[in-house]
Amino acid sequence: MLEAIGRLARLADSVSETLREHPEVEVRRSAAILAARAHPIVAVLDAG
Repeated sequence: MLEAIGRLARLADSVSETLREHPEVEVRRSAAILAARAHPIVAVLDAG
C-alpha cells in the first residue's frame, strides 16, 4: 500500500511541475496545491 501511495505522490509531484508554467492561472493554482499536498508524502518516503 505504501508503495502505491509513494508512486501516486511522485506522479502528482511530476504533474504539478509540468503544469507550473501553464498560461491559465487556475491550472497553475491547482498545480501548486497538488504539489503542496504531495510533497510531505514524498519527503517522508524519501527519508525512510
